[in-house]
Order: sequence, then C-alpha cells, then structure tokens
Amino acid sequence: MKIIFFQSQFKMGGQQKIVKLIAQELSTDFDVTVYYENHNYFDLSELKTIRPRHIVQIMNLFKICIFSLIRFNFNKRSIIDLWHLENVQSTFNDEKYDVAILCNPYILFTDEIRKITGAKKVVCWTHNLYENYTEVRFKSEKQKLFSSMRLADQIVCLESYTASRWKKINNNVVVINNPVTIDAEGKKSLLNSKIVSFTGRIQIDSKGLDYLCDVATYLDDGVTIEVAGSGSKKEEAKFKKLIKQKRVSDKIKWVGALSGENLKEHYQRSTIFLMCSRYEGFPLVAVEAMSFGLPIIAFDIPALVEVTSSGTFGILIKKGDTQEMAKHINHLFQNPGLLLKYQRLSLARAKNLSVLRIKSKWENKVLNPKSAE
Repeated sequence: MKIIFFQSQFKMGGQQKIVKLIAQELSTDFDVTVYYENHNYFDLSELKTIRPRHIVQIMNLFKICIFSLIRFNFNKRSIIDLWHLENVQSTFNDEKYDVAILCNPYILFTDEIRKITGAKKVVCWTHNLYENYTEVRFKSEKQKLFSSMRLADQIVCLESYTASRWKKINNNVVVINNPVTIDAEGKKSLLNSKIVSFTGRIQIDSKGLDYLCDVATYLDDGVTIEVAGSGSKKEEAKFKKLIKQKRVSDKIKWVGALSGENLKEHYQRSTIFLMCSRYEGFPLVAVEAMSFGLPIIAFDIPALVEVTSSGTFGILIKKGDTQEMAKHINHLFQNPGLLLKYQRLSLARAKNLSVLRIKSKWENKVLNPKSAE
C-alpha cells in the first residue's frame, strides 16, 4: 500500500512531531512518502520525502498573486492556501498513491489532491479544536472547508468533541489520540518536591498564562511552578509583565525551552503537572508528563477531557476557575496517598497511549480497506 502524507512545513511543533512519528512508524510496514514544502527542523532522513523546489514555489506564488489580483481576491489567507495547492500541482507527475492523508492546509483540497495523486482514499487529519478551524484558521474559507471535508473518505480527529462536530457533515469520522512521544526509560517522579510543572509555548491566550499567574497567587508557601517553554519576544514580554503585575515572581520559575534530557529532568523533579490552556488539539506535553507519573490538573476543555477520559485519569477544573485549581494543587501536596493514586492513573493512561498502540489504531481504523466502508 502506498501512502502519502501532506504537511506544509516541519518547523518545531506538536503537529509536525506527530506527523513525522506516525509516518515513520507506518513506513516499517507500508510504502510511505511525506510531501512538504518548507523547513526541516526535524530529522526526516529516515523518511521518503517529496517537495517542490524553491524556485518553483517562488514562481507559483507570483502566479497565484497575479491570478488573485485579476479576480479581486485580496484575502491573504486564501492566496497562501491557493499557493500551497499550486505547489502540489507542480510537484506530482504520474506517481499514484492508495491513501492520501491531508493535514492543514491541504484539508481544503480533498477533491483536487485526489485527482492529482490518484488516491483511492483521502483522509483529512485534524490536529486542533473544531472551532479553531471553522472560526479562526479557515474563517474566510469556511464553505470551501466544509465542502472539502464532506468529500473526504474519512476524517481523523484527536478528541471526541471535535469528532462529534465534524460528524454532522461527514459520517466517517474516527478518533485517534496522539501517542506519547518521549521515552521515560522507566523513570518517574518521586513525588517529593513542591514543584508544579508547566510545559508549553509562551502564548498568553491559548496556553492560559494569565490563568497560570492567577493560580500562583493562591498557592501555599513553598509551592512553585516551573515553566518550561519559549515564545515570540512579544509574548515573552507579556508573560514577564504578568508575573510582575501579579507579584508571583517567587512562585513562578521560568526556565525557558527544554528538550532531551533537560526536559526529562524537568518532569522527573516535579510532583504535579498543570495545564491552564483555553484550547488544545491533543497536548503532547500532557501525556509526556503522565508517562513520568505526574498527576495532572487541567481545565475541562475538550482536549483535556479526552486526555483524562473525562477526569478518570486526572483532575479537571471548570475553565477559568483559578482559585479552585489552586485549591486542588494545595490539597494534593497535603495528601501523599492521593498523589500516589493519581501517579498510578497517569502511568496507566500513558501506557494506553504508547506509539505501538496508536500505530495499531491507524492500521485498523484508517488503512484497513474496510475502514472506508
């Protein structure tokens, strides 16, 4: 079976990390190719890849700009998306594939990519909340988005809420969670520190860093939040300002972006993992932390409802209730037995999300010929 993934770029990010991982895992049993246009932060040497030359991309951009000008289309987002499609059309000749798996922005072009690749099955793989696609990313192209998603043979979502929304326009929708992408090597937190781990991009709105600072104001003495992550200069400046305004510089320790062994040590020395996000797709950092046995406390957004199985494997707090969130953090630190209970639950959930189990779901739910029926 010949499979092709469509991912526009491989900058550092969760979606890119997962696309690479799933493609790499499936390539052990199938003929897998990854199409992308720009950037290669990740090592793609173990994958078969195809991409348009830079000069072709430049020429295509010029062509699409002229075409859009003639049609009085001045929507920057729409122009860029049409440019992505033009790059695809310029890259493929007679090579045919059995399955095409489309990520953002290619989910706009189900019919076009089916014709270009000759794919017998086209799968749209969403990596974020339904509203992020319909009300933010593709707001100006909503009708095109709905039309394309309706034509897809299958839609793969990361969590149940988004799946339920897409199911209103396409009956063949499946949920496949993201796998654990870090190897804990059997190590786990000793649960003996007063450190709360927070890992993610420094992005105030989506990651709820304003909520985080509020939570810090209610924490007991001696409890600190260790923040691992980086962002744009503008967002980092906002975060520093928030910490100062809330007077929580003694409660929040910002250690910057961590990776490799430093990230593992960050999880291992912590006792609780905290998420204050307003929205997520299926956060890799949450399952990373759970693989180190960190009890998880988060707001009850769809992604974390999925990660914790509606609170079975972690503690969910009503979104925005920072005082209640801090209350639960303090309570956990005061109850070692409860910490141990949630550590066991986190480890069990992480085991359910192993790469091999998620790979098996892709094989059974998507690549199995009967999955298209």
